Amino acid sequence: MKKIHQKCPVPRIGFGLAALTLAICGQPFANEFYGTTEAFAEEAIYFVMTDRFVDGDTSNNQFDQGNDVGQGTWDRSMPCSDGSAANIGYQGGDFAGIYNNADYIADMGFTSV
Repeated sequence: MKKIHQKCPVPRIGFGLAALTLAICGQPFANEFYGTTEAFAEEAIYFVMTDRFVDGDTSNNQFDQGNDVGQGTWDRSMPCSDGSAANIGYQGGDFAGIYNNADYIADMGFTSV
């Protein structure tokens, strides 16, 4: 693993706080920690709400989910004040839908899901 140096923060409002920072960090301005040689922060991450993305495998859809207690949750519509409707229920997206659309995600420049 590559050794990475991080400077301790030094407040600019007085010697007393600088001395406190030195006491906390244990060294004047170098606090060592170890991390990876290739930081994950370099990745462009596409956050997917799986259910809302793409229904790639309709065989795993649960159309009757919640119906046994009178609260059907599949494709549940909620009327809005402007007369339109919003879907607040499950929509069937799954991992197959993400896999089948990996090129779409990559073409937008994302490197991780």
